[in-house]
Amino acid sequence: MSAAAGDGGSAARSLWIGLGLMLLTQAQWAMWGATLKYLVLDGVPMALCFVARPIAALLLLLPWMLRAGWRGLATERLPLHALRSLAGVTSTGAQLVAVVLIPFADAVAVTYAKPLWVIPLAVLFLGERVGWRRSLATAVGFVGVLVVAGPRGVVSPGVLAAVLSGVAGAAVMLMIKSLTSTEPAGRILFYYSALSLLVWGPMAAFDWATPNLFQFALLALSGAIVLLGDYLMTRAVRYAEASVLAPMDYSQVPMAAALGALLFGEEAGWSLAIGTALMVGAVWYIARREAMLLRAAAVRASGPVAAPRGPSTDPTP
Repeated sequence: MSAAAGDGGSAARSLWIGLGLMLLTQAQWAMWGATLKYLVLDGVPMALCFVARPIAALLLLLPWMLRAGWRGLATERLPLHALRSLAGVTSTGAQLVAVVLIPFADAVAVTYAKPLWVIPLAVLFLGERVGWRRSLATAVGFVGVLVVAGPRGVVSPGVLAAVLSGVAGAAVMLMIKSLTSTEPAGRILFYYSALSLLVWGPMAAFDWATPNLFQFALLALSGAIVLLGDYLMTRAVRYAEASVLAPMDYSQVPMAAALGALLFGEEAGWSLAIGTALMVGAVWYIARREAMLLRAAAVRASGPVAAPRGPSTDPTP
């Protein structure tokens, strides 16, 4: 086998490993959403459902915090950490409201339109310029959102909650992009977890209802599930490009449809399949075009490559 063939085989294996890990990531997040919906429908207060995630995260971060000390936690960007945490709390809270009020798969499909919301937010708040191709692809994606939402009314509270979750999630993506320029991942996760606990902790205490043993086990499981999903995602991006993995978010939609049917007796219609297909196509095109533009910019930055000299390129003596 030639070196080129070997490199190609290694690249193919890495791609499939990355896609597999991302598929497992989506399965974890689908189970997390279904677990929270079950708990809320079973009478567990919504705020208590959200306390499990930051507590689990802080416990796992404890070894890092002990090594890093106060210097590792010190930051000059606390306002941005606070805004990122507020957006994250809003996104997760609205997502749970959505999955309780509308079918699970519909809520997931509309919520995970967040890559589409990044573009108008980047234009409005970061002053980025967007060409007609990405604008058209974004419009097609939003048509997909309307197709999914349409049969139950675009302005229904559950759909509005899912849209709010997507918009807030897109804001989180933009703020994390800014934070990672100066902040390590552990510090970002620490401030998000700590500030989330400050929000959900008092609310859970105010609306306290002691869970039974089974509910408590599900709460602990939900915290472990979502953290495992976060870990699998960080592994996935090491094996495959983010542009390839981005559309994999929507693999969660059929998983959510299956869990909704199995656990909650929900039925998925054709509007879900058609709308999701439009959103997947839009996200895939935007991600691939962004990757092409980045590669082209890298080639330009590296300077022109000398062409091999031959009879037709040799200068005349």
